[in-house]
Amino acid sequence: TCNFNCTYCPEVLHDGSSAWPGLEEVKAFVDRILDQKKQNKVAFEFTGGEVTVYRHFVELCEYIKSRGAAVAFISNGSRTARWWKSFANKADHVCLSFHAEEGDAAHFLEIVNIASQNIKVHVNVMMHPKKWDTCIDLAERVCQVPNITMTEQLNPLFGVDVMFKNNFSARFDIKKSRTASLSLIDYQVSETRSTEFVIGFGYRKKG
Repeated sequence: TCNFNCTYCPEVLHDGSSAWPGLEEVKAFVDRILDQKKQNKVAFEFTGGEVTVYRHFVELCEYIKSRGAAVAFISNGSRTARWWKSFANKADHVCLSFHAEEGDAAHFLEIVNIASQNIKVHVNVMMHPKKWDTCIDLAERVCQVPNITMTEQLNPLFGVDVMFKNNFSARFDIKKSRTASLSLIDYQVSETRSTEFVIGFGYRKKG
């Protein structure tokens, strides 16, 4: 379940139809994985919805860390600054995604600064046509935060999805992304740009 209502996300992610699992149920799953992978370094990554609104999330992260595994998660950064400060070293990596339809840029930047003091942070700025200047401004400000990897995604930049009368479908997308990271060793910014072309065909069978 997510506390945002972004138009480009599936309804099931924020309509409350999916119940959170119980804490003991998740712990049992963690134990099974770790017992089977005793010789390996294991990392658990949590995605949502917005996982930080799960009422047992902090306790779960503490339990996983106590078992010697790593914790990573994806978040929209909407929890309060106080929450993020108290969360401190309970995870190893967080991917913070800014959603311009629902998010507050100033608050998001504050959370990036707080989280980056204790956790490895990756930032995604989800570009939105109606909030373009806000997204660009935030991306530039995020690049000034030490120890941050930042990604801008146009996903897609352009897309066509066609359904024909004979039940065949065709799709064509152009996706662009830019990833920038700041090195505190030589104080240089490295940047990677990519362009992806996606062509798809399908057939829907009835009955």
